Amino acid sequence: MIYVQGVDHARYPDFQEAVYSHEKWLILIGSGYGKCKGNTQKDGIGEAMELGKNDKKGCVTMLRIKDDFKTMEYYQKELENLEKRIKRFRDNINQENASRLYIAIGIKLLSVILIKYQLGYEIDEIKRDVLDYIENDRLKVQYCKGNMIYNDVTNLLSLVYLFNIDSKQMEFIKTYMVEEKYIDIRLDIIRNTYFEGKCYSIKDFYYKDKGYFGDVSKENGGLVDVYAAPDAERTDLFLRHLNTVKDKHHRKLVKYYESLAEDRYTYTGATDIVLTAVAKALALDMSALCDSKYIASDLL
Repeated sequence: MIYVQGVDHARYPDFQEAVYSHEKWLILIGSGYGKCKGNTQKDGIGEAMELGKNDKKGCVTMLRIKDDFKTMEYYQKELENLEKRIKRFRDNINQENASRLYIAIGIKLLSVILIKYQLGYEIDEIKRDVLDYIENDRLKVQYCKGNMIYNDVTNLLSLVYLFNIDSKQMEFIKTYMVEEKYIDIRLDIIRNTYFEGKCYSIKDFYYKDKGYFGDVSKENGGLVDVYAAPDAERTDLFLRHLNTVKDKHHRKLVKYYESLAEDRYTYTGATDIVLTAVAKALALDMSALCDSKYIASDLL
C-alpha cells in the first residue's frame, strides 16, 4: 500500500481505489501513479496533494511533470524505448561507426536524464545517468574532429553544474570548448561559475530559440538585461523572460509536435536545464521560480 501524507488511510485502506480524477489531473486507478487535488471532507485526500510512484523501498517518489502535453505513460514508454536504443547502439559500436553512434547515444542519454527527471526519479539515480553522459562525451570527442558544438557544451556544463559534478572530471571539455566567438551569455555564465566559482560574463548577446530543430537567433536584451540588472530586480526580469520569450517558443514547439505522429519525436518535458543552470548561477529567488514548468527547482 502507498502511504501519502494527507490521506485518511483508516477511511481508505486501499488508497488506489479511493483516488479519482480531479480538475485536469488524470488519476490512474490502481497504478500507484498520478497527481490530484482533492477535498478532505469529500474523499479524504489532502488539498493539492501530489501522488507519485512507489520506489523499491516502498516510498513515494513525486512526479515532476508540470505541463499537461504528455502523460506519465508516454514518458515511461519513451524511457523504455530510449534505453533499448542506447543498448543496441553500444552493442554495435566499431571503429567505422563510433563517431556517429556516440553522437546518437549522447542525444538519447540527454533525453533519458530529462525524462527521468519528469518521472520523479531520485536525484542521485539521475546523477548516475549524468556521469554516463559525461563518459559518452569523453569517448565521442576522441572520434569526432574539431570542437564540440554549442548545444553539446551548454547542455553538458548545465548538467554537471546542476548535479554538482566535480569540475576535475570536466577538464577535458576545455580542450574541445566551442569557439569563443560563439559563446553567449548563458554559456559564459555557466562556464565561469562552474569552473571558477564566480558568476560573471562579458558577453552582450544570447541565443534565442526560434525554430523546431535547434534554430536560434542572436539577440540582445532578454537574459543580457537580466544579468545587467541589480540583484533585487533579476528574479522578476528572469520570470518575465520565462513567461514571454521561453513560453512563446515552447507553445510553438508543442503545436508543431501535435501535427506529427508520436514516433517522429521525443518530448522530454518543459524543463529547461540551461535556464535552470543560469538561475542557479545568478542565485535567483527559488521560491519565485519553483512553480515555473521550465525550471528544475529542486536542482537550484
